[in-house]
Amino acid sequence: MAAAAGQGRSELTGVRFRQRGGRWAAEIRVPCTRDKVWVGAFDTDREAALAYDALLFCFYGENLPRNRRFNFPTVPRPDIPEDVRAHLNTANIKDIAKKHALGLRANPLPPPPAAATAGPSANAGGNGPAAIYHGRNPNEMDIDLNQ
Repeated sequence: MAAAAGQGRSELTGVRFRQRGGRWAAEIRVPCTRDKVWVGAFDTDREAALAYDALLFCFYGENLPRNRRFNFPTVPRPDIPEDVRAHLNTANIKDIAKKHALGLRANPLPPPPAAATAGPSANAGGNGPAAIYHGRNPNEMDIDLNQ
């Protein structure tokens, strides 16, 4: 990732390099609004991506909309019951995301899935990370074409 830091680019979603401070920022748009939640600045793009993943989880749970995906599908999510998660405010979500990213700092992270940069149709066969870790792909269709 040192080369990425020098260029200020990352293949991870929800992450951008801040020229002013030389650190990585994590942010996301609040669903159904034009507002953004900026979590903070992190030393690495992976820490910022973990914060982004925690933001996604807090807003959507495990069932993400089609245009959203986790950077690290195999990394555990914050331990928040569903009924509590549904009533979090933006300040709570921001705090949870930052603590989650920094709490996993010492643990080695798996590389992001190769299909992550290929777009949503890369896993059309149902063999991608979402199908493996989140059950059956709801977009798969069983159609008999021999009719």
